[in-house]
Order: sequence, then C-alpha cells, then structure tokens
Amino acid sequence: MPEDKTNSQSDTEAPKPDKQKVAYRKSAGGLKKAVAGILGTLGLASAGWLRVDHPVWAIWAAFGAALSFIWLLYLNIPHRILRTRFRRRRIKFCIAALVALIFVAATVLTRSALNPTPVSTSLRGLLIPAADQAPYNPCGPIPGNFITIYFGDSAVFTESNIISFIKPYDDAFNIRRTASGILVNATIRTSDNQVVARIHDNVFRTQSDSHFQAQSPDPHTLYVLDGDDKVVLFVRYLNPFAIKILGQFYSPGQPPITITEDKLVFRNQTYSRNCFQIPAFPFHPK
Repeated sequence: MPEDKTNSQSDTEAPKPDKQKVAYRKSAGGLKKAVAGILGTLGLASAGWLRVDHPVWAIWAAFGAALSFIWLLYLNIPHRILRTRFRRRRIKFCIAALVALIFVAATVLTRSALNPTPVSTSLRGLLIPAADQAPYNPCGPIPGNFITIYFGDSAVFTESNIISFIKPYDDAFNIRRTASGILVNATIRTSDNQVVARIHDNVFRTQSDSHFQAQSPDPHTLYVLDGDDKVVLFVRYLNPFAIKILGQFYSPGQPPITITEDKLVFRNQTYSRNCFQIPAFPFHPK
C-alpha cells in the first residue's frame, strides 16, 4: 500500500512559532531593558546630586543604580546561554552573590557616613605676633598694656588675657593670651547652628565628612575654610598689641555676626569705624 507522504511530513515538521507571541516577547524584553537603563541612569544621577548634602541617600541611590544595571546585564544574556537549567541556576547564583556583595558594601559605607571619623589637626602651638602695622584705630591712642582687637574696620581694646569680645558668643570665639603668643578657641557652625568643627587652643577638630579645613600658613595666621573654600574664620596676630579677626559667627538663640574687611553686620545693621566697649554686645559704640 503506498505511504501517505503528506501525513509523514506533517508528523516530522516542528510546529511553527506564533509570530504574534514572538513579537510580544521582543517588545516586552525591549521595554524591560529600557526601564532598567533609565532606573540605573536616574540612580547614578541622584547619587551624584546627593553625595555632598545627603551621603546616605547617595549611597542607596547608587545601590539601586547597581541593581538596575545588573538587571539590564541579565536581560542582555543571549538565550542560548540560558538554554539549560544548570546554566540558569549558576548565573542566578552569581548575580545573587554580586547583589549581596554590593549590599554589604553599601551597608558599610552607610555606617561610615552616619559615624564619621573625627579629624584632629594641630595648627600651631601658639600664634606669635608679626610685625604688621596696625590699621586705623577708631578707639584712638591705646595704653601700652592693652591689646586692640580689630573686626572689620571697628575695634575693641582690653588688658585681659581672656579675650571674649562678644559675650553671648563666648563659645563661638575667644582668644587666650599668654606671654609667648595667643591660643584661639572657636566653635564653627553652619547657618542652621549645626556644629561642624571646633578649635581648642589652636587644635582644629572636625568630622571626616564636614568638608571644613583649617590652615596656618605662617606663625601669625590661622583661618578656616568651608566646603566651598570660603573663609569662615580668619585670625592674624598683627603685632604684640593688635589682633585682626574676620568671619561668620553663629550662636544658638542669637542672630549671626558677619565681619568683613570694612564692616561688621549684625541684625541687618552695618557698623563701620566704631570703637566698642568690652564685652561688645549689643554693640554699643563708646
């Protein structure tokens, strides 16, 4: 009896894939890749934006970006590699190990960000007097045993060895005078009164993440810079009878004081060429 060739051919031929399903899978795969790429890019951008002001958020934004890129990498693995169950399991195990490693790294970095390392820098044993000429003194002639403190182009003078020229701001700034030189003590705060650094007897102490740094370029000068390299405190021992002070001073419950080369600003009022009493608060000119 003759063989039915039509039936035998239909039995051996593989079923043709549904074109609609194939197209759907390709479009779904492309959408997943696009989503993973967008999430990864957003995570990296967020990490860069937050890294200074919110380092913990930046760490976890970077962690999310890493997960997105791992997902994108997995989606781009050719299907022929994932054909067997053993290969799929091995690849998933490697991905899980990588995710766990990144998670541990993010956790360690978070703990470091939440508990920054204290940094201590000894600037000078003492600031010693230079031989600078004193600027114009609005207080007039000063007795020889007194020392004049210049802030802006105003001044105060005292014979005390503990110089705290603004009483409610004692912790914000004071100077201890010795026979050999001066020791600066200060509390550096941000505009919201957050303490970011301290100076105790010319030793600068801060946290590793504060971005504040102190310098003493010569034996007569000390200054502190913020993260934008703006001077927030400047002290120079001009000569044995004069000290110059500039900076931004904050104290809890008190308005800020800004001292520049030519003025002092307090409560939106500008003072220039004034001689103040000690303690100079609330800035009553003599």
